[in-house]
Amino acid sequence: MHDADTTSETVDDPDRRLERGALIAVVFAVVLIAALFVGWVFSTIDTDGGFARWDQSVAGWGPSHAWSFGASLMKVATYLGSSFVLVPVMTIVAIVDWRRRRRAIAACFLATVGIGIVLINNTLKRLIMRDRPPVEPLVEAAGSSFPSGHSASAAACWLAIALVVGWWVPRRLQPWLFAAAVAIACLVAASRALLGVHWVTDVVAGLVVGWAWFGVVAILFFGHRLRPGDRPR
Repeated sequence: MHDADTTSETVDDPDRRLERGALIAVVFAVVLIAALFVGWVFSTIDTDGGFARWDQSVAGWGPSHAWSFGASLMKVATYLGSSFVLVPVMTIVAIVDWRRRRRAIAACFLATVGIGIVLINNTLKRLIMRDRPPVEPLVEAAGSSFPSGHSASAAACWLAIALVVGWWVPRRLQPWLFAAAVAIACLVAASRALLGVHWVTDVVAGLVVGWAWFGVVAILFFGHRLRPGDRPR
């Protein structure tokens, strides 16, 4: 039997879904345009100064100083931002949440975060077409360099996973879930730069884009209920 809050949410679900969809589309466009501008700046700056100097130094340092165990750890870490890991984990979380609460809002939220960040990444890569670092990478990579898709996906999706899983655990554990999600995203970003497949500015932009996309989608789905300890009914 549903409580009063659940009933009130289901009455206006069609209108809320329409409004939410329109807002998500607008936010998608804003994030995409902002990231496109940043990518254009990074791809046209002087390679002898500023951010480009950091790009050059890190891109060359990683592959040239790689040692077998460290490189192996980076190769494992980088998979935490891949679809081969994120899609199964997000699917399992969505199924478990549905079985616990018999509502599909978590699945819709996770799907919006995951699909949206992939679309943003792929669109930016096709529009900016930034060359990858001119080094011998330690792993294979396809497509253009900006932004780092692994970094963006890890940033957005692990926070989304932490938010949903946080509904199942005591409040005192929730900050640790979010801290772990941020740490995983930063680890993935570092691995992409140190493995020689991305510039530093690629992975930083990926993290920013991913966290921004998660934030706006979470607000649009849950709004004020994002306060610590609150759980959508």
